[in-house]
Amino acid sequence: MADVQKYGDLTPRTAGFAWKELLKRAVPMMITERFAQSKPLAKNQTKVVIFRRYNRLAVATTPLAEGVTPAGSKPTYTDIQAIIQQYGDFISFSDQLQDFHEDDVVGEYGDILSEQMAETKEVLNLAVLKSGTTVYYGGTGTTRATVNGFTTIGQLKKIIRYLRDQKANPLTKILKATPNYATQPIPASYVALCDTDLVADLQAVPGWKDVEIYADSSQRLHEYEVGSVANIRFIASPLVDAWPDAGAADATATYIATTNAAAATDVYPIIILGADAWATIPLRGENSGYPMTVSTKPSKSDALGQRGSVGWKMYHAGIILNDSFMARLEVNATLNPTS
Repeated sequence: MADVQKYGDLTPRTAGFAWKELLKRAVPMMITERFAQSKPLAKNQTKVVIFRRYNRLAVATTPLAEGVTPAGSKPTYTDIQAIIQQYGDFISFSDQLQDFHEDDVVGEYGDILSEQMAETKEVLNLAVLKSGTTVYYGGTGTTRATVNGFTTIGQLKKIIRYLRDQKANPLTKILKATPNYATQPIPASYVALCDTDLVADLQAVPGWKDVEIYADSSQRLHEYEVGSVANIRFIASPLVDAWPDAGAADATATYIATTNAAAATDVYPIIILGADAWATIPLRGENSGYPMTVSTKPSKSDALGQRGSVGWKMYHAGIILNDSFMARLEVNATLNPTS
């Protein structure tokens, strides 16, 4: 009975295979969790997950005395709690759809559900990342409502200087784009997540290097990476949405606005991350969620077995571990970029 409640009509073995197939399609689409400290979800745990950040040790400036063992250091750490939430959705289908449709519609439903699952996870993660308190503004703006331009190479270097002053280390490893928890090494760099609308403006920043001219294409962090500048690698996704009509008025209609540029422009976040800035439960492994399938079969609520469904459920928790290890840059995007 427990398996029926958990997986619908799928056996645990079939459900495990189905979940792995869903993850194979979903995980490569995601950008956020690859740059997070990950906390795999274990079985039979409470809904409170604890993310741990080890604090830096004090420098050891006292000379050692001959033959005397020093006292040594004791590591300290900061625990931050987050509440696990569950999310999911499903698509219903009829017996006639299965019986008469020439295409594998149920299989297609599985594909679009896996995309929905990945995008749901991304939007939840981005909501966490957008809540950081270290903020810079484009143009001459001093608040979101006064943002009136894109960024400059000088401002990007200023942000990196800030992160280094806070002792925020560059990222040197990320989660692989697989359903497993394995990591891969990367060249030391800070990582910026931004909307695809900003790519043309980024390419106009002095010193910008498109990803296509990297000396070693194998060091590309993600298929959505677009390039780098000032020791920042930029990953662009259409899910890093703008705040519509949140910026300054733009009488010349230079920048994108959802409604009326003369009233207010759209403001886009660029989220710049150092190592251990934030953490999440990654959408990987058998305990991160599971598929749900109900076949078209007679039951008390469906006497003739005319309805079935296919769906998914997953767990999520995300939290900022150290606000000073990340920064958010809020900018406009040029409406009609030139060469």
